[in-house]
Amino acid sequence: MMTSRSMLVLGSCLLLSAACLEPGPPVETSPSQAFVRLGDCSHLDPYSCEIRPDCVVDTCFLCSCTPFFRACRPFWSTPPRCPVLPCAQPDCCRDASECPHPEDVCAPPRTQERCEGCDGGRGDCEEDADCRFFEVCEPIPCSCTGARRCVRGCIPHRESCPSEEACGLLDHCPPGLDCSCSDHPRCLPPPCRLDGDCGLNHVCQAGACERRPCDSDSDCEGPCVLGECQERFGECLPGVSP
Repeated sequence: MMTSRSMLVLGSCLLLSAACLEPGPPVETSPSQAFVRLGDCSHLDPYSCEIRPDCVVDTCFLCSCTPFFRACRPFWSTPPRCPVLPCAQPDCCRDASECPHPEDVCAPPRTQERCEGCDGGRGDCEEDADCRFFEVCEPIPCSCTGARRCVRGCIPHRESCPSEEACGLLDHCPPGLDCSCSDHPRCLPPPCRLDGDCGLNHVCQAGACERRPCDSDSDCEGPCVLGECQERFGECLPGVSP
């Protein structure tokens, strides 16, 4: 554990400080070239804070699993307390090991259903071709058997999909091809050629944008949840049991 004395030594002799430089002839510097003062973190945005070795990002969860940027502070200072709000705060997670109960599962972001038990209903499809026009075959939430049912698909040329997806065919649409005329349109990652064609926390794989794989938060612009980069944490939910 670092003592207060060792921190003072570090503070006086970190690479970010001019005190570590050997004496030499005076050099004129512009304000933009001046050394950054150790622990001067309060004015930084989240990205600038993360790349500073002497600063840490403080976040709070405000009734959801989306981290809210609270402040950037020196790494040796005490984290500020998050506000107490009149709402139920879910248990947030990167994987099931961070959940409070052994039977809990860590549901990835955008999971809508809370499974108190499993749904024993029978499905009506196995693939999109089993459904009527403009319907798609989707898993039944909390199904006991993994059953699927026909639900309405997305609407081509309208904002009927999440911002990182597009309305197209079941299979990935090759770049440059119009995929909006499918009989069973569903929301899919948009086509791409390079990682830069994709949004935050996505990469280009086989001509389509997919979530960036990860081992830790340092691989992402946000938390690493169940091996994929996300903008918010997963949520601990009761495990499904028959």
